[in-house]
Amino acid sequence: MGSGVVEVRSPVDVSQLRAGLGAANVVQFSEPLTEAEYRSLAALLAEHPTVPLRVYGFDDELGIS
Repeated sequence: MGSGVVEVRSPVDVSQLRAGLGAANVVQFSEPLTEAEYRSLAALLAEHPTVPLRVYGFDDELGIS
C-alpha cells in the first residue's frame, strides 16, 4: 500500500490525480465537485480498488456536517 493522502479539489487535474494514486493510502475531498469530476474520480478509483475515498467537511451538498 502507498504512503500518502491525495487531496482532490476542483478543478480536478486528472493526470496529476492518476500519478498520485500509485502512492496513495486514501483519496479525499471536502468540497463538492462537478458531475464530470465525480465521474473522472470514480473511473480512476475503479483502477485502484484498495484506495479508499474519504469525504469530509461541512457542506449541505455533500450531506455531511
